[in-house]
Amino acid sequence: MNMKLLSSEFKGQSNVGILRFIATAGKRNDVDCMNLTHFCPQTAEAPVYVFVSNNDVVVLLLNWGGKDEVEESPVWQLTEFTRQYQNAMEDAGIHLSHISSVLVTNAKILSYENMLPVWEQKNVIVYHNIQMEQLPYVHFSFRYHAVARPQFVAFRQWCELKGYLPYDRYAYEDIDADYDEIEFGIDDDDYTILEDYLSAL
Repeated sequence: MNMKLLSSEFKGQSNVGILRFIATAGKRNDVDCMNLTHFCPQTAEAPVYVFVSNNDVVVLLLNWGGKDEVEESPVWQLTEFTRQYQNAMEDAGIHLSHISSVLVTNAKILSYENMLPVWEQKNVIVYHNIQMEQLPYVHFSFRYHAVARPQFVAFRQWCELKGYLPYDRYAYEDIDADYDEIEFGIDDDDYTILEDYLSAL
C-alpha cells in the first residue's frame, strides 16, 4: 500500500490533471473506487464515488452541466454526503484514518480565491472551470480489498435503514472477496434484525 495519504494525492493535482487522475486512481492495486451514485437523496443525480486506500477515504462528487457560478448547493451536497458516510462508518464501528471531499465542476467560480478558506475549513477540495464536454470515465470495481468491502456493506445497510435505498439482501452477491480471498459474508441473523427493523417502520 502507498503510505502517502490518498487525499493528499488528490489535493496535489492540478485542474489540468485531475480528470486523468480520477480516471486512473480506481485502477491502482492499492485503491478501490466505489460508485455510490443515487445512494442518498441529498446528492440527487450527481455522480458520487468513494475512493478507499487502507482507511483513507476520498469522496468525489461530479457537478456537470453548470455554466455559471457554482452556488453552495454542490458543496453542501458533497459535505452532507461525506458527513453521512462518516456517520455510517461510526455506527458500524469502522475507524477512518482520514476522509476528505473533492468537488469537480465545469462551472466557473468567480470568487474561487475568496472561497478557498471556507472550503479548507470544510476539508473540501474544489476543481472548477474544467473544459470537458462529458464526464470523465471513472473506473470502479466490484472486487474490493478487505477494507473497502466492509465500508460498502456498512454504508449500503445504513442507507437502507434510513430509507434511502430499498432493502436488498442480495445487493452484495456480485461483490467478490478481496485479493486474499477473505469472505465478508452477512449472517442470516443480521438479515433478520434488519428485516424486523424495517417492518416496524
